[in-house]
Amino acid sequence: MCYKKSDVQMHSDGFRPANPAVNVKAYSFPGTGLVVKAFGCSEDIAERALGWAFNTRAADFWEGVQSVADETCGGKACSEGRRSGWAVVHGLSDVDDWDAVALGKWRAFEKRVLALVNDACSWEQVREDIESNRWAEPNAEEYNFVDHSGKTVCLADVERCAHCG
Repeated sequence: MCYKKSDVQMHSDGFRPANPAVNVKAYSFPGTGLVVKAFGCSEDIAERALGWAFNTRAADFWEGVQSVADETCGGKACSEGRRSGWAVVHGLSDVDDWDAVALGKWRAFEKRVLALVNDACSWEQVREDIESNRWAEPNAEEYNFVDHSGKTVCLADVERCAHCG
C-alpha cells in the first residue's frame, strides 16, 4: 500500500487553517479492574491511581511528540482538540506542495507518534508508574515523595487523621 498526500489527516482548532495531524486519542488505556487485581486496592483508589498515571503518561507522551517532530518533519508539535486528541504540527509547508521526501518524513512522524500512543497506553507502563509511585496505596498523593529532614518520605506511609484527608 502506498502512502499518499490524501492519507495525511488534517485538523483545525477552528481559529486557524487546518494543519497536518495525527489522531492520538487514548482509546485503550487500562481500566480500574487491572489495577484492583494487580494491587489489591479498592475501586476508588484504582481510579485515582489511574488518573495520576494517565496524567504522567500524557506529559511524557507530549514531550516525546515534540522530540519526534524535531527528528523527522520539523515544525512545532502541539495538542489540539477538546481533550488533546490530536497531535498537530504547525510551521510545515502546505501538504499539496510536499514532495516524496516531505511525505516520507511525515509518515515517519505519524508512525512514531502512534507507537508513542501504544506505549503510553500499555498496561506494563501504567503498572510501572503506579507501582513506582505507590499510587495504589490509601494515603498516596500524586506527588507522593517529599524531602523532609534530609530524607525522602513517601506520603503513602504518613498516617493521617480521617478529617484531615
